[in-house]
Amino acid sequence: MSLPKTDLALPLLLPPLLVADPSDRFLYRRKVGEAIKLVNRIIIIIVLGILFSTCRSTKDSVKSSSEHPADLESIFTVRYLTRELRIDEEYMYVQTTEHEEQINSAEAAEFFHAYPDLNGFILESDYRFLMLAIQDGQAFTLLMNRKRLFSLISEYLSESNHVYSQYSSIGGLTETPDQIYYLNILDQLKVFLLLDTLYKRGITAKIGGLLVADMLNTKTEYGGVVKYSPKSKQKIKLEFITSSSSSDSGYIPEGDVINPNHMAMWHNHAAYDFSVPLSEVDNSNIAGPSGKLSGSLLSSLGGDLWEYFINGIDGIVITPTGNRTFNLDFATSEGIVVDLGIFSYE
Repeated sequence: MSLPKTDLALPLLLPPLLVADPSDRFLYRRKVGEAIKLVNRIIIIIVLGILFSTCRSTKDSVKSSSEHPADLESIFTVRYLTRELRIDEEYMYVQTTEHEEQINSAEAAEFFHAYPDLNGFILESDYRFLMLAIQDGQAFTLLMNRKRLFSLISEYLSESNHVYSQYSSIGGLTETPDQIYYLNILDQLKVFLLLDTLYKRGITAKIGGLLVADMLNTKTEYGGVVKYSPKSKQKIKLEFITSSSSSDSGYIPEGDVINPNHMAMWHNHAAYDFSVPLSEVDNSNIAGPSGKLSGSLLSSLGGDLWEYFINGIDGIVITPTGNRTFNLDFATSEGIVVDLGIFSYE
């Protein structure tokens, strides 16, 4: 370290005793030399003290950061949307409200740093789904590896046949598997969880039983909610909820049960006229969600897609397709529909 020269300042620092007898040049020079050494030592001690104090402070700061990284990185503000149909004296409109919620989750912070465009543009149901997926190790890993997730979905979709109903031509709606390209990463994970459950978890028999019961009951339509339980062996479950409608051509869940904590709504398109055996009922022509979403509110009202949109929740439509099989369509609250395939049940 190079210290500043102090020769010019020394006469002001020297006590009178050192310069009292300027005639004695030898003594004066010796005293000046000793004073310079003393001052230099003092300066060195002061500088070393400052450096030591700074290093210690930095070390303590780094240590504190390493001991509590979550306190520094996991506090995150999530922004999500809710929708509500409002009617006043003159107008009917959809009101969209943005909400903020501060959470302490390193995984959520990691997710939104990886997908920054989603923060502020997802619905509350998607946000609640994300917080559940964080508890599921495999699911969160797939969220952070979109290429792998997309590959698994594509493999499942290629294993099944598909059916596209009359609704596919309404408003340019398409149900083809390539619609997964238009899903956000959270909806893609929902599709994977559904497909994984259908192929591996034996849920098809339960769905077949619900379809048969629905076809025998011509007074109402069967439906309910899809629940995601990340800690359970059976992560995806269909919960039956009685319809409040007395019509067999529409499903309206009884009570206030449609909320953002559910992964999706589900209902059947299981019309039956008793002209064929139950196992042979084929409603392929009405497979998939009804209705359409367009730029006009009035033209969008009614149908399954409208219900998903205004409730801010995704939907699943199950349709018998003959020979003990059924078709399953997944629809987002934004009107994107993906045909997940045809599945057998016993």
